[in-house]
Amino acid sequence: MKTIDKFSFWFIGLGFPFVVIAVIAISFFLHNDAVDSFVKHYETTGAWGVLGCLIIAWVFVTFVFLLRILFSENLRNLVFKKFSKIEERDEREMEIAGESAKFSFIANLAFWFFLMFLSCLTLGVKKYETPQISTSGEKKGGTMSVGFNFNPINTKSFEMKKENGIEEASYNALPLNPSGLIILLIIFQIGSYHLRARKFNS
Repeated sequence: MKTIDKFSFWFIGLGFPFVVIAVIAISFFLHNDAVDSFVKHYETTGAWGVLGCLIIAWVFVTFVFLLRILFSENLRNLVFKKFSKIEERDEREMEIAGESAKFSFIANLAFWFFLMFLSCLTLGVKKYETPQISTSGEKKGGTMSVGFNFNPINTKSFEMKKENGIEEASYNALPLNPSGLIILLIIFQIGSYHLRARKFNS
């Protein structure tokens, strides 16, 4: 599987910019009437079908590759070496990898908590055209409100519609708002760290 893992790694990396460009191009073509004839021409030649198959293949390979990273220690080591440029051939490189992982762990946690704080923060500013008189008799040119809104569940991620006798099911995103997704990431990072540490200690 090592050869397949290496092929998947390079296929994902090299294909990523092309997939991004293709998705942007398709989105532009589908929402621009000026190139409608261009799109119809390539639809008839089958180019859109080929492009769609390539994108689907890239998404499938990426999905399987990410799943395998969770369960394959050899694949994790391969990805780590490619990104960190550290082979862990001696004690010095192992110490560098350990210190870097420790810094990354703490920095990521701090960054996740910071993002969660921002995702829950609400801020409102009002400016009056004419000054208002408060209950204490003071003139106010505006008001500012600061709040905290924590709602981790996204109830609109999956929708069912029925119109003109046609039933339609649509999936738009994860059933989590940004705050819920960040909490999930925090739990996963802490949980995976302790699980791995416990495995080494046992």
